[in-house]
Amino acid sequence: MKTSTAVEAKDFQHLRWFRDEGPGKNRPFVGIVVYMGERVLSFGENMVALPLSIFWSFKESLV
Repeated sequence: MKTSTAVEAKDFQHLRWFRDEGPGKNRPFVGIVVYMGERVLSFGENMVALPLSIFWSFKESLV
């Protein structure tokens, strides 16, 4: 989780390592960074930044 309203490609560096060289190698993988911004952002194939507020919107749609 990132406590900033901005997210950059470098925020995914450890997820890319996990996917390419670490335990996630040869496995299905989706890298997610949760941040304090407002939009869902794509950072390449299966790499996304999700705003924290998106989790509250799921609760409202289930009621």
